[in-house]
Amino acid sequence: MQLLGRRVVIAIAFAFAVAGCAADAASTTLTAPTAARSTPTLEPSRTPNATATPSPTPEPTSGTATIDEQVVVDADGETLSGGVGTTVWTAISFDASEATFFVSVTSSSDDACTIRWTFAPSAAESVNAEINVDRGTSLGDTRRVKIGGGEGSLKVDSGCPSWSLHLAGTARAATPAPTPKPTPRATLRPAPRATPHPTPRPAPRATPRPTPRPTPRPRPRPKPAPQCHPSYKGACLRVGIGDYDCAGGSGNGPNYTGRVEVVGPDEFDLDRDGDGIGCE
Repeated sequence: MQLLGRRVVIAIAFAFAVAGCAADAASTTLTAPTAARSTPTLEPSRTPNATATPSPTPEPTSGTATIDEQVVVDADGETLSGGVGTTVWTAISFDASEATFFVSVTSSSDDACTIRWTFAPSAAESVNAEINVDRGTSLGDTRRVKIGGGEGSLKVDSGCPSWSLHLAGTARAATPAPTPKPTPRATLRPAPRATPHPTPRPAPRATPRPTPRPTPRPRPRPKPAPQCHPSYKGACLRVGIGDYDCAGGSGNGPNYTGRVEVVGPDEFDLDRDGDGIGCE
């Protein structure tokens, strides 16, 4: 009985011993991988290079600019430009009586715009124009006007971001210089040759001419007596020399007569009232 109790105690002790070894082995198995692990190193985060942000382009601001410098416009022309706002040139002069104004305007892609220009010459009436431009487009306009020459002022009111105005004077026709006449060259004439004098011939003897007989002049024929119209008495109204009208009347002739007696057909219509007396 005692022997059985010892065996039980030994078995229990052995069991505890085995359990302890198993526990140690398990502890060794679990801690080995932990010891083999390395602590990860944290790399510093990379910061991307900073990109410079471009500064925004300032939009054109409206305002009034006055330019007092004199601008002389000839046939080659002058070009003025600007943006939004009012610009005044106080002294623009042309050397011709006519001028050409060419305006080129560009609007923004978002809004339509309008530009107005006025030229006030000193020797003529003011000239003005207005151009309306749709958004995102460009437009040109040409005007040829009489300005009378001299000097004037130009004002441009623009709601468009970009415009240009080309001015050109109409060239006057140049007077052609007279073509010089060629100087005539002296023509050398040959010296006249001496003409030999002919040997004088003996003068012929004069033959007496017969005395001409006088030619009798024709006798003038007597003029025929004028033939008077038989329808009129008291004056001779010639036949065949044209119409007769009363002297001092409104007739146009070509022949005129005074009071006559009408005894036949009144060919010349002198007796208007038919009483037999013409040109009463």
